Amino acid sequence: MRYAVLIVGLLVGMSALAGDKERAIKGVWLNQPIDELHEDNIKSGRSMSCEYSTCKFYDTIGGVNGEFTVVVKNEHVNMLDIVVDANDFESLAAALLKKFGKPSTNKTATAQNALGAKFDDHIYVWFGRGWQLQAKKRSSDSVFKSSAQLFIPEPVNPKNKDDI
Repeated sequence: MRYAVLIVGLLVGMSALAGDKERAIKGVWLNQPIDELHEDNIKSGRSMSCEYSTCKFYDTIGGVNGEFTVVVKNEHVNMLDIVVDANDFESLAAALLKKFGKPSTNKTATAQNALGAKFDDHIYVWFGRGWQLQAKKRSSDSVFKSSAQLFIPEPVNPKNKDDI
């Protein structure tokens, strides 16, 4: 069975967004303390397994089943990966559109696999104050995977003024 990978990266870095529940997905939000993540999963009745800096649980999003992987850095949520069946990208995208509204960028493209077969691709990008969300129907490593990343953009810090 083919799966689409929805990668929702929640990067810690801007204290102004600490505890930002507005953009929470399935009870996971930007810079969420890991202790709160565990408490919320217990309250929801979800079973979550953790190893090193990652935790996994299963839930639905947009009416489709997904595998959720939470990556923790410095005791806070840093990234959320969601894997869904490739055929369910439209349902997943509809859930993101409902939650985040009209994207800043909405374009179509063509993706190609190693054998040369071509597939349609759809890319949504949302920009917010201190956050960005990217949803891509075809990921760079497989045309059968979808990816999305919700993250706090890292500030650009060039090593010297010539890099600007």
